[in-house]
Amino acid sequence: MYLFTTLLFLITSIPAPTAMATAASLCAKYPASTTKTTYASKHEICQIFSPLATSTPINATSLYDAISPDVSWTIEGTHPLAGTYPNRDLFWNSFTRITATQDPQHPWKLELINIVGGGEEEWSTVELRISGPCKNGLYFDNRYAWVLRWSTGRKIVEARAYLDSALVAAAIIQNEVGGLYTYSDIRTENMPHSTPSEEQLKNATGLQVQRQ
Repeated sequence: MYLFTTLLFLITSIPAPTAMATAASLCAKYPASTTKTTYASKHEICQIFSPLATSTPINATSLYDAISPDVSWTIEGTHPLAGTYPNRDLFWNSFTRITATQDPQHPWKLELINIVGGGEEEWSTVELRISGPCKNGLYFDNRYAWVLRWSTGRKIVEARAYLDSALVAAAIIQNEVGGLYTYSDIRTENMPHSTPSEEQLKNATGLQVQRQ
């Protein structure tokens, strides 16, 4: 009887798994404005990003829909994806390219950390964290700061994304098919500090560089 009572105590003492946050609970810290703001409010921005943080695997449809088709999106840093993308589809290619390195058996998770600005301000900053294993076992734990300019129609028309360049480079170099990776040429404006020569890339990584 003592053993049964002890086991019952241990079982009932185990905390229940924490449920994934809902969009409503996630956005509760950003109350909806009583009047319509000129640009997207913190609450509206949260509603765009919350589906990414409350789904596994990450569902980014709401983000795609909120980006203007002719957005100018700059990914800062020194890695294969760095540069300025002149429209949504070209930027989205880079977004799906990095997520393609994740281990499909253990999808990455996104955390919405903070939202600054918006409302009557044209610009806002969204802090994010994306984490999870890559196909080769590399643990991808990256922090992002996306500086976003909004139109009055609630669309992202300009963006600058800051991130851990070394981790993005490692994920792509180590996980793209066949041990080769492409240094994308789709950008119309490359960051001067992020365009090493093929010889420099080869010396730095030991891998052959294949251009698209």
